[in-house]
Amino acid sequence: MNRNQLFHVVLLLIGIVSISSCRKDKLPVDEEVQSVFGQPTAKPKGEVLAIGVSKSIGPEGGVLSLNDIITVHVPAGAVDKSTLFQIQPIRNTLDDESIHTGFRLLPEGVHFKQAVRIAFPYDTADISNPDTRMVAYQRSDGVWCGVPTVLDKERRQLTVETTHFSDWVWFDFISLRKDKEQIGANQAVNLQLLEMVLGSLMPVNSIDSVPLAAFDPIGYSKSMSVKNWKIISGPGSLKAEKNSHGLMGNALYTAPATVTKTTDVEIQVEIESKNGYISDPLAPNGRRKMEKLILITKIRLEPNNFFSLKMNGVSYDMSHLAIAAVQENQIVIRGTNQAQSLVINLQCFGTALGSYVGGMEKGKSFIALTLPRNAGGLNSYVNGYDKCPGFQYSGTTNITSVEGFIEGTFKGTAYYRAQICGFSDARELEISFKLKRN
Repeated sequence: MNRNQLFHVVLLLIGIVSISSCRKDKLPVDEEVQSVFGQPTAKPKGEVLAIGVSKSIGPEGGVLSLNDIITVHVPAGAVDKSTLFQIQPIRNTLDDESIHTGFRLLPEGVHFKQAVRIAFPYDTADISNPDTRMVAYQRSDGVWCGVPTVLDKERRQLTVETTHFSDWVWFDFISLRKDKEQIGANQAVNLQLLEMVLGSLMPVNSIDSVPLAAFDPIGYSKSMSVKNWKIISGPGSLKAEKNSHGLMGNALYTAPATVTKTTDVEIQVEIESKNGYISDPLAPNGRRKMEKLILITKIRLEPNNFFSLKMNGVSYDMSHLAIAAVQENQIVIRGTNQAQSLVINLQCFGTALGSYVGGMEKGKSFIALTLPRNAGGLNSYVNGYDKCPGFQYSGTTNITSVEGFIEGTFKGTAYYRAQICGFSDARELEISFKLKRN
C-alpha cells in the first residue's frame, strides 16, 4: 500500500475506533481493508504538571471537574463502592507542539459497570475550526488511540464515553500550524497544514487496535485539496507554496516594513475532503464528515519594543516598565502586566547568542513569574522544582540578538512549590521579547 492510499484508509478506519480499545466490528465489504501497514508508534507517558483534583464517588454517582477544562460524569451504578476519582494535568505527548494539556484520569485498571462520560470544553475565544476535533487515550503500551467523539458546537465541547481510565487528550485531526506566534517588521512566519495519520493498519475483521501515529504534512489522499490561502484582516503579504506531497499545504507570511502598533493578522485557508470523516455518535449516520473546511489562524505584529507572554494558552502584554540589559556577564529581562499584577524576571547566565536550557549555572537560564492568587497575596513560580533528590529544571531560552535590542524567546513550565519536594501547580509559558537594550 502506498502513502497516497494510506490517508483514505485512515479516515475510514477512524470511524470504527472504539472507546475502551479499538473494536472488532465488521465494516461493509466495500470498506474492508485487507492490508497491514507499518507499526504502532509508542509515546512516553506525560509528566504530571500539577496535583489536580480528587473526589470519592460511590454507587450513587457524581461529578469531578478540573478548572472547567475537563469534567468527568460518573453515572449511578458505575462503581460498587466509594472510589477515589482523580484528574491530573499532564504533558501532552500525543502532540508535543500543542498548547492543550493532557489529563491522567484515575483509578486506572478499573472496569466501570456503566460508561463514564468525559467532557472537554474548548476555549470560547478559539477561532480554529472544530470539525476535525476528536479525543484520544493512551494505551498501557504507550500508543495513543482515537475514539468516537461527540462535537457539540453550541456548548463548545467534546464528549466521549468510556468504561476505563487512562491518559486522555483532544486534538485536531487536521490543523494549521505556524512557527511563530508574533513577529516584528519585515519578519516572516512559516505556515503549514498537518494531518494525523495512523501508525499501523490491520484487517478490519480482526482489529483490536487502530493507533494514532504522528502529525505529517497534509496530502496522503488524492481526495484532499487545498486552496484559497488569504489574509482576511491586517497588513502584510502571503505566498502559498507546495508541500512534499504536491499540495499547496504551506504558506509564507511576511510582515510589512513598518509596524507602529500591536496588530493581529488573520489568515485563512480552505481544505476539501471527499471521503474523510470523524466517528461521531450524534452526527448523521454516526459520521461527522469533513467535506469543506475553513481553517483560520492569527499572527500578532509587534512594534520594535515588545514583551509578550502566553500562559496556558492565554496571551498577556508584559511590556509595561520592561527592561533588558547585559550586566555582570548575564542577560537580564524584566516585564510587568499592571492590569493582571503579573511580573516576569528572566536571567540568562551568559551573554552570547544561542540556547540556554533551564538551570542556575553558566550557559543556562532561570525564570521567575509572580502572579496573584485567588485568596489574596502573590505566588511565585519558577522553572524548576526539587524532586528530592535532585532539582528538575524546565524550558529553554533562545537569544537571537543582543546588539541594540535584546531579542529572544522562552518556552517551558513554571512551577509553584508550597512544599519542599515536588510542586503544587504548574503553568505552561511561551515568552517572546524584543526590547531596546538599556
